[in-house]
Amino acid sequence: MKRKSTFSVLFFLRTDQPKKNGEVAIRVRITIDSLTSTFNTNLFVQPADWNKKTAKAVVNRKRNNTEVVSRINRSLESLRVKIRQLYDRYCHEQGFALPEDIKNSILGTEEKKKTVSFYCNEYITLKSKKVGISLGDKAFHRYEVTRDRFFEYIKLRYKKTDLYLKDLTPDMIDGFYMFFRQYYNIKHNTALKYMQRFESILTFTKNKGEVFSDPFVSFQYRYEKVDRDFLVLEEIETLMEKSFKTKRLAQVRDIFVFSCFTGLAYTDLESLSMQHIKTSFDGTLWIDKKRVKTGVDSKIKLMDIPRSILEKYIGKKIEKEDLENPSDKKVLPVITNQKMNEYLEEIATICGINKELTCHTARHTFATLCLTMGTPIESVSKMLGHTSISTTQIYARVIDRKLSHDMSKLEQALRGKNIVNVYK
Repeated sequence: MKRKSTFSVLFFLRTDQPKKNGEVAIRVRITIDSLTSTFNTNLFVQPADWNKKTAKAVVNRKRNNTEVVSRINRSLESLRVKIRQLYDRYCHEQGFALPEDIKNSILGTEEKKKTVSFYCNEYITLKSKKVGISLGDKAFHRYEVTRDRFFEYIKLRYKKTDLYLKDLTPDMIDGFYMFFRQYYNIKHNTALKYMQRFESILTFTKNKGEVFSDPFVSFQYRYEKVDRDFLVLEEIETLMEKSFKTKRLAQVRDIFVFSCFTGLAYTDLESLSMQHIKTSFDGTLWIDKKRVKTGVDSKIKLMDIPRSILEKYIGKKIEKEDLENPSDKKVLPVITNQKMNEYLEEIATICGINKELTCHTARHTFATLCLTMGTPIESVSKMLGHTSISTTQIYARVIDRKLSHDMSKLEQALRGKNIVNVYK
């Protein structure tokens, strides 16, 4: 979305350098936001023949200057129109206008340089075409936020509304990172994600053929290791068996448990409809949908527990005709992510679970639960809709129970070989 700007054109006299005949130069000042640019119009007028309020030349009958005044005012109006046209052109082409660019264009010294804003908007326009195909709405919005935060930052620190690519410096990038941390109280890893998006815009810019020094040359991406909470099966059972007095808590609990057994992220839960429920080759029901965040296919078998939850909110058992003519109506009463996480915090307290419960906790629980029960990581990755195993490994923490299970299998295999009796 284009940022709003204030725009004005002012004609005024420069009275400190009059010509021998008393005439003074008429100058023009272009103001856009807090930026200004001033230059001569190459027009001159007697100070007495100028109206400051209207910023126009006025007729002086004693000097019989009607024709001169008319010529000056026509020229000023023509210049005003040209300035306005240039302003509109720049705003249309690159989403912003700089007074210096308008001045250079009028004086014939326009620089063929693209700005950061120009390429930010071009990159985001390109990304917008992928929304719904390989990019989710929220993921796309984060690029828009990255752009908007950068211009907030340079306006606050450098008093500028835009920059040429050559003006980007490593110090500016470090300052941008700190801007996220200090002004928006964003955690380190989240701030790095925004920096990564901004760098991708600059990489795109270089690939377009623009030459400028890399401001990220000394910036280091050192992510902090984060231990994500997950629930063990006993804790999930505690949640499932708990009776809540309020409907809202029961619903949030149900949706959380549904995610624990499907691995669906919040945006995928919120958008789930009968169109995403398919009968597989084995005759069982599967969730088959593209992830909202990435557009990657995600396929998860609908086990008994999530199927029961789904049928609870549909109000009936899922029949064959429901799958033949599926509705696009959402099937789960998913509230906002913020509210859901607030209620999950309350649920954790009620159930005596000393862990942070969020929608993401449920997704992590699913991955860990699958691996604990022996599901291959390749299968887990496919169900989560990941594009690489390395992404799945972030979620899939191998807990002691899994290690014990694996070592027991090894021990049984060794006993079958009778080699354990060698030292007896």
